[in-house]
Amino acid sequence: MDIQRAKSYWLERGSRRWSGRGLAPQTVVHHLRVLHLALQYAVDHGRLVVNPADRVKAPHVDRHEKVRPLDDEQALRLLGALDGHEYEYLFTLALLTGMRPSEYRALRWQDVDFERRVIHIRRGVWQKRRHEFLFGPAKSDGSERPVVVTELELTALQAQRERQEAQRRQAGTAWAGLGLVFTEADGTPLDEGRIRRTFIRLVRELGISHHRVYDLRHTMATLMLANGENPKVVQERLGHASVSLTLDTYSSVLPTIHAQAADRLASRFVGRRVGTAEKQERDGGSLNLY
Repeated sequence: MDIQRAKSYWLERGSRRWSGRGLAPQTVVHHLRVLHLALQYAVDHGRLVVNPADRVKAPHVDRHEKVRPLDDEQALRLLGALDGHEYEYLFTLALLTGMRPSEYRALRWQDVDFERRVIHIRRGVWQKRRHEFLFGPAKSDGSERPVVVTELELTALQAQRERQEAQRRQAGTAWAGLGLVFTEADGTPLDEGRIRRTFIRLVRELGISHHRVYDLRHTMATLMLANGENPKVVQERLGHASVSLTLDTYSSVLPTIHAQAADRLASRFVGRRVGTAEKQERDGGSLNLY
C-alpha cells in the first residue's frame, strides 16, 4: 500500500519542477522499475520473502500520445528559422540524425568520422543538477550504433567546430576541455533545461507549438517511413531494440502508410493480368492450369 500511495502521489502532484502537477506516466514507470529492482535485490539476499512492488500495477503509457512529429512543411520552416540561431547546428543535427538529446549532448569530436561520413553513438549524458552531469554507456546495446550522415550534417558539424574554437579561445584556461561537440561557452555539457526552453520558444514563434525537442527525433523517423524507407534501416538509425518497436511507435502517426503500401503492391500488377481467353490462345487453345 505504501508503494501504491507513492504511485498515486507521483501521478497527481509529484512534479518538483511544476508545483501541484503530476509526473508523466512514463516517468512514474521508471520510478517503479528502480524501486522494484531495489526490493528484488533484498529478496535475492534473503531480506524479504516477496517483492511488494510485484503487486503494484504500472500506469498505462500510450506510446502514440508521446509521438508528435513535425510534418514536411513545419520541418522546413524550422530549418529556415535556425539560420544564425545559437542552436542552429545542434537542432539541425538532431532533426537529420534522430539522435536522442542525451546522445548528441554527449557526442565527442572523436565520435565523428568526417572521412567515412559516420557518427558513432557510444554514450549518453544525464543531468543530475544544474552543473552536475553523469556520462555513461548508451541507453541499451542497440543504442550504441553508427549513424551515416550526408554532406549537410557534416557541413553543420564543421561550422560548429569553427564556432567552438572561437569560444575556446575566448574562455582561455576556463575551458573545460571535455572534447564535446556541443557545449556551453566554457566547454561544459549543454544545460538540458535551456535547450528545452529555447526549442519551445522557437517553435512558438513559428506558430507550431505543442512540440518538444525530442520530437525532432520522431520527425526524422516519421518522414523516413513516410518516404518509403525500409523500417529496418529506420530502426537501426534510431537505435531501437527491435523493428517491431519502431513500427509500433510510428505506424499510428502515418495514416497514409498503409494506403501507400497497398498502392505500391497493386501497381506491380496493373496492365500485367492475363485473361482466360488470352491464356488459352497463348497455350495453343487448351486451358493449361499447370
